[in-house]
Amino acid sequence: MIPLLFLASVLAGCGGGGSTSTGPVPAPTPPTPLMRGPWEIATVSTANPGYDTFIEVNLQSSGSAYSSYQLVEVLNKSASLGNPPIDSLLYSGTYYSLDDSCANSAGGSITGTVAGSSVTFTYKILQGVVFSGQGTYNGTLVQGTYQSQTTNSACVDSGTFTAYPVAQPSGTYTGKLTFSNGHADNVTMNLAGACNVSVTTGDMCPLTASGTISGSDAGTISLTGRTTGNFIELGGSGQTVLGAPVSYYCLQLSTASGKPIIMEDVWAGANYLAGVLTDQ
Repeated sequence: MIPLLFLASVLAGCGGGGSTSTGPVPAPTPPTPLMRGPWEIATVSTANPGYDTFIEVNLQSSGSAYSSYQLVEVLNKSASLGNPPIDSLLYSGTYYSLDDSCANSAGGSITGTVAGSSVTFTYKILQGVVFSGQGTYNGTLVQGTYQSQTTNSACVDSGTFTAYPVAQPSGTYTGKLTFSNGHADNVTMNLAGACNVSVTTGDMCPLTASGTISGSDAGTISLTGRTTGNFIELGGSGQTVLGAPVSYYCLQLSTASGKPIIMEDVWAGANYLAGVLTDQ
């Protein structure tokens, strides 16, 4: 993320007989990483094995302190556990749910500090549950451990985490979506956006989607929204199913073969995981 450029000062002195000696060179001090822009925090629970959570966040920083500007929590759960989460989608052997993992406590805030390679954070969920974490930054990502600071039995947890910056999705995505009314459509969607890490109002990472639909609801797509980490929200009147506007909650994944997007349609007030679009 940040070039490691160090300037070592050389202490020179003059001794007797005109000889020159060189003093010790100070050890370089690692730079403070800039934790800002879209990040994803992937947690792996050790207290509740198999339950893993993505925390999607847009961060702002000031000196050694950082905080969340926008935040969404998303749960994924291993398919091997059985009893998949309600409103979940099986993709590549894992159930993904676009609901959170802790007593329906979506949202919240993160604050933290960075000192050299040491990173700490406090994650407060809207209903008052607090998690703390500590990790080490290696120049690319932060790895460490977290633990809950609460006695709420629904949210007691601990484990490990990996945090890393993510790129806003862009380009062309295609796939088949099946809506909650049974309509099946082939979709081509073009995503474009740009993040402003200095924003003080509005969305840090606005996004637009355009494209075409063939099938039951043939037509065009023209939607606007935002990204928060790898979480995508799109809406507007630029796509309809049976005359009703469609909005989407989405999660972009990182896989060996690309960055597919899990699509959940919010149609006529009902949430339904409709399918997956793959990047082209």
